[in-house]
Amino acid sequence: MVLGEDAANPASIDLNHIVDHESQAKSPLLLVSAPGYDASQMVDQLAKSKGKKFTSVAIGSPEAFGEAENAIKLSARSGSWVLLKNVHLAPSWLVDLEKSIQKLSFND
Repeated sequence: MVLGEDAANPASIDLNHIVDHESQAKSPLLLVSAPGYDASQMVDQLAKSKGKKFTSVAIGSPEAFGEAENAIKLSARSGSWVLLKNVHLAPSWLVDLEKSIQKLSFND
């Protein structure tokens, strides 16, 4: 998906359509929030409407990295979702995370 002019307007994003038609388990979705807007509310609402369990992890401490990795491994087996918040705080960890995601077997 390519970001267009409406990308900064959360109301213009149809996250349900993206999840159903444009995403895959091994291709994480990236939601970028503008200051003062928390995109995680969109994920929470969508998860509830789809009956999906999800775990939310705020990145920012060393403990959060282990928690996120464990949540991702569990979700790969169960088909649940993981929401990682504040990933901009750990860009080097994201490289390692991408490698570990590529090694996982997923239950779509």
